[in-house]
Order: sequence, then structure tokens, then C-alpha cells
Amino acid sequence: MKNFSPVKLFLLLILTGCATIRKQDLTLYNAPVVTPSMVGAPFIENFEKALFKTTLDIRKNHMTGYMLVKKTSDSSYRMVFANEIGMTWFDLELMNEKLIKHAVFGPMDKKALMRIFQQDFSALIYTVKAKPMPEVYSVSSSENIALIGGGNPFIKYRIDFEKHLSGKAQRIVLINPAIQLRMTLNLIGQ
Repeated sequence: MKNFSPVKLFLLLILTGCATIRKQDLTLYNAPVVTPSMVGAPFIENFEKALFKTTLDIRKNHMTGYMLVKKTSDSSYRMVFANEIGMTWFDLELMNEKLIKHAVFGPMDKKALMRIFQQDFSALIYTVKAKPMPEVYSVSSSENIALIGGGNPFIKYRIDFEKHLSGKAQRIVLINPAIQLRMTLNLIGQ
């Protein structure tokens, strides 16, 4: 047991404690250029605002409500997530991929969580133009598209866009396995 140092224990915990993104149901998308319209992102072209029925799970915490995403300028989007009785979980603004906090529910106001939200919401809003560029996959069992990206291997994300007949995503699922985050956005109206 003399060779079992605290550094080896730390590395063991890091390597086994972080979840990875499953890719068994995905195939790499074969297209020279992937555009947001191919993905079906609702935040393109003449987007002004959208209302989503939303569930957010972070580990054992479960939150439900409605999320309003509104374009406030050419480079700014406001995201307000509130529960059914009107309590605001968060009110965030994404301006040129920089996250501005207007209001955040106390237990959620953590620096690491806000960094993850900044990365994930940037990828969601700016879709295939996010930095760093996400990999684009097609989901084997359907015609849906999934984006997998993230600058750091410990904060990778997966965003599934489930298309409707109109070509726009009616359901978006954002997954971040590092903190066991799963956000489901069901489009109600635009």
C-alpha cells in the first residue's frame, strides 16, 4: 500500500468519476458544410422569441417550468426560466457568447454552473457556429441531428434536435454528463 499515493487516488477518482457522452446511436454527419437550418435549430433566420415547456435535471434536483428565449439585439439573447407559479429559476442574457446574470435562484448561483450554462447555451443558440466547433452527428433511429462539443473533456455537451415536419426542432434535449445535467425544451410557440 506504500505505492498508493494521494495523487494516484485523485487520478483514479477523476478518471472513473466523469461520465462520457454515449455515441453508439450516432453516425458522423457527412456534409462539407453543416448549417443551422440543416440541424433544425429554431434560433435562426427571422427568430424573435420562442416559448418552451422545460424540465431541468441536475443530479437529483428536478425543476420544471417555462423558458422564454428572446432575441434582444443582433448579438444578444435573453433566456428566462420560471416555474409554473412564476418563481424565476434564472434570467440570463447571452451577449456575443458572454453570459450576463440578471437573476439566478440562490442555490443555482454557482460559478462553475454558470460557466457550463454559458458554454451549453452558446452552443444551443449559435448552433454549429459555436466555438469551439461542435461535431455534428445524425441519430441512427431517426432523421434527427445531435451536436457534441465542448472545449474541456470534463464539460462536454450533447444537444439533440428532434425535428418536426416543418424542419424546425420541436424538442431539444441538452445533456452535460459531467454534472448530470439534462434539459428538455419542448417548443410551445414562436
